Formats: sequence, C-alpha cells, structure tokens
Amino acid sequence: MLRINLNLFQFMINLKEILKQYDLEHTGEILSILEESEACLRLPVKIITDVRQILIGVDLTLIHNDRDTALELIYILLSNFTFVKVKQSYYNSNYTYNDYINLSSEILKSQIGTYKSRYKKILNLLIRYLIIEEGTGYKVGVKCNSYKISNKYFTFKIKKYVLKTSYALKMHKQNRRKFNKKIFENVIAKSEILNNLYVKMPSKNEALQELKKYSKKKWTNKKGKQLKILGKKKREDKFVYVEDYLELYMLLQSHFKLPVILGENAGYRVMTKFNTCPRIIRKLIKVNGKHLIGLDFSCFQPNLANRIYGEPLKDPLSHQKAAQYLSKFDKYKDLSFEVLVGIAKKENLSFFNKKIRYMRYSSLFKFYEKNHPTLLHNIINDKELNGYKSVTKNMFKTEVKMMTEIVKRCMEIGIIAVYIYDEIMIEENFVHDVKKIMEKVCEEQNLNVEIK
Repeated sequence: MLRINLNLFQFMINLKEILKQYDLEHTGEILSILEESEACLRLPVKIITDVRQILIGVDLTLIHNDRDTALELIYILLSNFTFVKVKQSYYNSNYTYNDYINLSSEILKSQIGTYKSRYKKILNLLIRYLIIEEGTGYKVGVKCNSYKISNKYFTFKIKKYVLKTSYALKMHKQNRRKFNKKIFENVIAKSEILNNLYVKMPSKNEALQELKKYSKKKWTNKKGKQLKILGKKKREDKFVYVEDYLELYMLLQSHFKLPVILGENAGYRVMTKFNTCPRIIRKLIKVNGKHLIGLDFSCFQPNLANRIYGEPLKDPLSHQKAAQYLSKFDKYKDLSFEVLVGIAKKENLSFFNKKIRYMRYSSLFKFYEKNHPTLLHNIINDKELNGYKSVTKNMFKTEVKMMTEIVKRCMEIGIIAVYIYDEIMIEENFVHDVKKIMEKVCEEQNLNVEIK
C-alpha cells in the first residue's frame, strides 16, 4: 500500500518541482511543451476520423466499457507509429528497412493498462481492419512482435489530438511523465530541452529559399540522390524533393518538441528536431543571432570500429588511404582521386552496418582484409555470433558515451552545444574550447581520430 501511495505522490508532483529537481529552467516555454506532451497525442492525419468510421457498430466493451475511452486507448497505441517515417528518413539504407517497429508488450501495458489483455485486443482489431499489419513474430530474448502502419497513414502529415476521457488521459500522463523523467536524467536529452530556449530555427520561407538554392546547385545527399523540385512531375527514386524536405522540417517544428531516446539497437542515441532536420536547413539555425559551426570526427565510423574491434594504430584511418588502395584497380583507374575519396567515404558510412555477405561485395572489403585483418576478423566474428546489427549497436553505444561526456563538459562551462549524433554545433567563438574538449574525451576513450 505504501508503494502505491508513493507512486501516486510522485505522479501528482507539480511539473515545476520536477524541473527544479533536475536543475532545469522552468520557463513558460518548457512548461508548455511538457504539459502538452502529457495531455496530447500526435497522430497521422485522417486516422482518427477513419478509425471512428471503420469501427462504427464494432463492440469495444472488451477494451473499455466507455466507447470514447476505448477509442482513445486505440489512439494511444496508434501514436507509437506516428514518427516512424521521420526515423526512417534518417536511418533507412539499402540494407535496413524501418517501416516495421517492434512493440513490447510491457510498454503497451504501461501505455493503455493491463485489463483483460487489452493491448492484444486492440492490435488484433487494427490488424483485422487493415489499419496496421503484423511483421515478424516474437522470439525469446531477441525481439518483440513487429508491426507496420497502413501506407495511407505512413506520412509526414501529423495532427495534434487532445485527450478528453479521464482514464485515457490518466494513463497517458502517467506514462509520458515516466518518459519525460528519463529525458531529464539523460545529459544529451536534457541539453536539447534547454536548447529550445536559445536556438533559433529558420522560418518556413527561409527554409524553402535555401532548399531551392541547393536544388539549383544540383546538390546530392549522402546516398547520392539529387535534390529537385517535384512540382507536378512524377516521382523518381533517384531524386529527393524540396517539398518533402520542407514538409519534414515543418513537422519537426510543430510536433517534435521533445527529444526521443532511441533503443538499445541504436545505442541509446538521442533523436531531436535539430539532428533530424534536413542538413541543408540545419545550417541556418542560429544562437545569439549567429550561424553555428559544426565540429565532428574525421573518418569516424572506421576509427570507432577500430577502437572497439581492431588494434592500436599509429595514424588514424582515413578515406584517403582507402581511396589510394582503390586507385590500384582497373575499375577505378580513370577516376580522379577526389572522386575515389568520395566513393571511399560513402562506402565507409555503411560498410560496418552491413550483413556479412554485403560486406564481401563492398569495394572496401579487400582494403580492410589486407590492411586491417584483425579489425575485419573481429567484426565478422561478432556478426556471426550476435547478429549483423551487433557491431552497429556497439559502435553507437561508444559514440553516445563520448558525445554525452562532450555535451556535459560544454554545459559545465556554459557553452550551448547542439547535438547532431557524432557532430557538435557551437558558436564560432567557442570552436577552440570545444575542440580541446573533444580531443580530451577521445584521448580518454583511446580513440585515435582527428577533429575537424
């Protein structure tokens, strides 16, 4: 009984007191963001209207005796799918597809309650009426069941929904507060909440003009896809479009106000509106009226992999060394060294994330086999023993550990640092100080890499 009372007491604590407990400024803006997160859901447009229409005449009493409450519990479960496309836009590659998400029974129970296996009834209902579809099944110690939302709702168009029924609101507020407290306890996530007060994002028109400018320059993203204006033309997979980038940006501005701490497979990286924002638009963000400078690690993925799986190196790995190796082959003999560096850089970004068979097809496989056999052997061994995603997971964890320390040290001396996964954006007058912090952290972590 005492435990229940303590939990209720914690739940009823004023948000201002919680912010004070975690040494967070309780400004009107931060309070408003947190209060809204506890009272509202974000859902794909049209899904509320469609669910109500589809389920007319369907008995929902096994979910909850009150029909409106039952519907809102369904919405809460569906809100797990809202930002899947946003995550996919950042993480999707030729080797990893993220349309499906794993839904843990424990998380679902905490979201909507345990009454008569309520979450199973909702899932079965949504599958039956083709609102979601089921993917891979449960495997002990490996993964939860996976699900995908219907393509109709797989969109950047998001709508805010204010919960109205008392039970659904209580469940959501209780669950959201637990997640918010995890955010407060995470150095990077806490820093990003505070950044909302100091970082100025560009307007919609400023973002649009910048995108149009890069479209004219025939800019390409990291996957080699050229940015174009879609207009009334037919979509082609080889392009990315100004309209999509702008739509993603406006979604982040309106609906992605709190950071999300990703799961174990992502090394508990922190996803924010700043690091998910299209790179072209991100260059426009300002602090104190000035654009920010980005500091990151040269050839980070290979050097991080070598820190975990390889042997100490006198000189760090570089894309240039890989390019020099490629230049010896007839296939690449007519390409300029600059182009070869670009090929090496692009391949290094995905090489360690691939399944073993795809690694063997890579243009860099022979490079690592000849020059860094211990690194390659240990990575293949880990993938064989623990699955191909194990290497990426370990690399992300090490990255997050380093970036947490860097952000923490910046905060301690009053530097506003915007976290962009393995990059830090700061005001130009702090570049020297932050570079020293990054070099010190790398030294402590035995990571041989250059800061650029």
